[in-house]
Amino acid sequence: MLTSEPLVGEGYAPGHITGFFMIHRSEDPIRSGSTGAGVCISGGVRTRLIAREAKSPGFELRCNGSPTTSPTCEYVVSNMVHEPEKYAIIAEQESILPANYGYGVSGASSLSLAISINRAFGLGKRLIEVASVAHIAEVVNETGLGDVMAETIGGLELRARPGGPGVGVAKQVPFDGDYAIISTPVTEFQTRIMITEHRLVSRINQLGRTALEAFLESQTVENFMLQSRKFWDGVGISNGSIRSVLRRYEDAGVECPSAKKGIVFAVVDRDRLPVVLKRLVGDGVGSLAHSIAVMPGGLRLIVSEIHRSGVEWESV
Repeated sequence: MLTSEPLVGEGYAPGHITGFFMIHRSEDPIRSGSTGAGVCISGGVRTRLIAREAKSPGFELRCNGSPTTSPTCEYVVSNMVHEPEKYAIIAEQESILPANYGYGVSGASSLSLAISINRAFGLGKRLIEVASVAHIAEVVNETGLGDVMAETIGGLELRARPGGPGVGVAKQVPFDGDYAIISTPVTEFQTRIMITEHRLVSRINQLGRTALEAFLESQTVENFMLQSRKFWDGVGISNGSIRSVLRRYEDAGVECPSAKKGIVFAVVDRDRLPVVLKRLVGDGVGSLAHSIAVMPGGLRLIVSEIHRSGVEWESV
């Protein structure tokens, strides 16, 4: 007889914007990863999961109410749920950050899903075990290398040794000041291209090493953004639309904005945020986290906090 009582679990992981990085590939996916630095931001992915034993089992994934597919999330389900063929599993995910632009959404999606499965099925796994599944899912499906490690710890983070949880080494970089992150998703760009195309990989690793060495000498928010701008300018994947948005940020008084994959982003001092926002979008946009406004021309402007705490592990 099938049980009617549903299994319910919830998980959250922040978004992550990589400032600069180096690619490290291994035949063992848990040893694959990246080194470099990035910043975790609020507005990441929250997953609410419901599972029932069912005669018609399967996995259904929805994002902001719309059905979607994700081989990375499917990998998480098949590797965490014992006998998944017995269950009808629905995962509802919510995020203000769009996928495939450079916000680390695939990592946050797989990590928050893994946490929700752990809770729903009462698996009792430690965070390091749950995050390892999400990391391997990213590596195997070529949707990311270092986002899960970063999103697990939060804040302005430094990945000093490649690999997933228990193998790689990452830490938060302390900083003074009260900052917000502003960003604009401009164009989609698949991670798979960036981490597999030989020409790009070689350039990324050369420029990433230079940026990391320079950042280690002065681990400040300002130097993080400076090295990020130099890195992504050197990688050379920014198109004319992205360069145009970079100029709009600079014209609004933003110091040293950068562009990661398909987004433009910047760290802005909280005291200057209202002035910057007014110059970029005019009146009527809030300066609190999760504010979204439309810039002239139709592009979005997203205001986020630096998410200092990483994943929600004990609170839900």
